[in-house]
Amino acid sequence: MPRETFLVTIAGRPIEVERDGETLSVQGRPINVSLAETGPGHYSLLVDGKSLVVAVEPGEPGTFRLRSSQRIHVAEVLGRRERLLRDAQGGDARSRHHHSVRSPMPGLIVKVHVAPGDTVRAGDPLVVLEAMKMENEIRATHEGVVERVHVRPADAVLKNAPLIEFESR
Repeated sequence: MPRETFLVTIAGRPIEVERDGETLSVQGRPINVSLAETGPGHYSLLVDGKSLVVAVEPGEPGTFRLRSSQRIHVAEVLGRRERLLRDAQGGDARSRHHHSVRSPMPGLIVKVHVAPGDTVRAGDPLVVLEAMKMENEIRATHEGVVERVHVRPADAVLKNAPLIEFESR
């Protein structure tokens, strides 16, 4: 298996990942990783001796929603080819258009942290969604200005329901 490099961005934080056969390095540091699928889209992950259970849902091309315990993250994964294409097009095309944040699961809105006109940065909290008796904080995946808030506290939402719309910078 040839050596591959990826740029993984989570909450606006870029992370360099390299895979060379069975060896994995993150930010240039080799790590021991073991992965076992426990069900469709559910994985048991052992990273340097620490156990983690993760649910993975594909999103837009190159993005994945990662759910672990009470945290939800959106990860963008770009291989060498995708990075070259993005750079040739003048950067991240998604950063120049409207973006809608959608509910990752059905649930009840507990708190809304933003209002129209607010500027958010990657990782900033947007809403708290209660699902299956757990509170999940939905965070911004990149910088932008909130244009519209579709929900209020106590609103029930379905999976993929629009929560927040903002124009990226």
